[in-house]
Amino acid sequence: MAIVDPLKLVHSTLETLGAPFAGRDAECILLAIGLQESAFLTRRQDHGPAHGFWQFETEAVKDFVDNGEERLQQAVINTGLRLVSAELYTGITTADGDQAACIMARDLIFRDPAALPNIGDLNHAWHYYIRNWRPGKPSFNRWEHSYARAVVLLGE
Repeated sequence: MAIVDPLKLVHSTLETLGAPFAGRDAECILLAIGLQESAFLTRRQDHGPAHGFWQFETEAVKDFVDNGEERLQQAVINTGLRLVSAELYTGITTADGDQAACIMARDLIFRDPAALPNIGDLNHAWHYYIRNWRPGKPSFNRWEHSYARAVVLLGE
């Protein structure tokens, strides 16, 4: 069982961000990626360097700090974390950093010029995930399960 309610975390974070960051398609892909990366069970990768439910490595955190969308950087600051790579990397391993990790995940997909996948478009969502997260050990079989769970969580 997840250590947080993934839908509540994602929905409340995106609702706070508002347009253009909120929306059901964004919620779906963020839920699916979080389920794929950590199943919302751990904030620290087992036997690896990634942190937060979306499993950010140090390079991704630094990229957010240096190149993130300004409104999303401010939203992270508003959570109480500073835009200092090392502090943010550590901060997203705690419950207090969950919202910041969600904001960082939203930033990563916001910077993709391609449209968000429509809910239910499994293959488009898979390619979107692969392109943006560049996972070390991608598994389409796991993705099918993660994506299906995200769609169910959304009540679609």
